[in-house]
Amino acid sequence: MAGKYKYLDFKDRKQIATWYLSGDRPADIAERLGVTPATVYRELKRGATGELDRNQRAEYNPVLAQQAVQASFKRRGRSAAEAGESETGGINSDGG
Repeated sequence: MAGKYKYLDFKDRKQIATWYLSGDRPADIAERLGVTPATVYRELKRGATGELDRNQRAEYNPVLAQQAVQASFKRRGRSAAEAGESETGGINSDGG
């Protein structure tokens, strides 16, 4: 993992949401994805809804996280294609 950088894509974000909701620890999720636990914690913060999930932990929404990343890439000048905009298929946070 040293020297390798990996951007999480929408598929990874959906997988994080599934595992996190099922009660998995962020460290375990990180190991499965091949990233550091800090990456998963940042991702959970990025997609936080402000509500609690059924496990009484901060709820995570992968669509919100993807939108935040796309906005960040846009501010930095990366193209939407590089930001993975097509990954979400035009989904927004209200499901439409």
